[in-house]
Amino acid sequence: MTTGMRMKRWQGMSRGWVLVLTVLSLPSLAETPFAGTWQVDPERTEFSSMLPLKITIERGVFKNDSCASPVEVPADGGDHGVPGNPYFDAMSVRLPDARTAEIEQKGGATVVWRGRYVAEPDSRSMTLHFEDRRPVHAVTGTIRFERVDEPDPAAHPLSGSWRASRLIDLSPSGRTLSFADIDNGLAMSASDGRSFSNVFGDRGGGTAPLHGYLDGAAVWVSRRAPHKLQINRSQDGTLVEFTIGTVSDDGRQLELGELDLLCQAKTTWLLRKQP
Repeated sequence: MTTGMRMKRWQGMSRGWVLVLTVLSLPSLAETPFAGTWQVDPERTEFSSMLPLKITIERGVFKNDSCASPVEVPADGGDHGVPGNPYFDAMSVRLPDARTAEIEQKGGATVVWRGRYVAEPDSRSMTLHFEDRRPVHAVTGTIRFERVDEPDPAAHPLSGSWRASRLIDLSPSGRTLSFADIDNGLAMSASDGRSFSNVFGDRGGGTAPLHGYLDGAAVWVSRRAPHKLQINRSQDGTLVEFTIGTVSDDGRQLELGELDLLCQAKTTWLLRKQP
């Protein structure tokens, strides 16, 4: 999993972007392929999704129809309730200029995610600058999006369908995770402050709290093969993310394929083992 970026799709991408670096382990008979410290290679990050990010800004209203619980709020800079989302319950949208939208999501009175979307002059690409404050140590980054439909000259430059194409940068707080074998499971700690200790599902383990994240976050882990793990993350009892982690045959690379179940958006992260 990777600390997120998704709006919802890439807000709280930011859904997951945006990196949820939650990793699990194999049985602790000896040091497993996952034990050690790993670092994300941002340039090798890949995005794919079944549905594009769909934004509409019209008549002073912001809409995002991309996910299981669509968002529609006035773009007046004020906080507005958002029902049905496990990450936040209020959201504000501000339009500081003709090509920019600034978004802030809150859980209660606490800001959990901020994003700034800026459309390029030709309206065929846009950039998201995000701050994910759900973990203890905030993660910041920049993602480039490409338009998948034709721009409408009469519409707001950000209105339309978009797909994430490139992770431009990611803060050090979102790049590193370490984990160690425990009896029949794994203990994990990440540079963003998240941590857990859990027993594998096939060894009798259930869900375990994900510390250093939103209240109500939990993980469940299972061994799929000697070099492969399944990672489920839930929020307040709702399954929100499904991740498969695979270590390469030479033990030097870890691939995390993370599926955001709310928005059907997949992010594939490549991590390199550190000396």
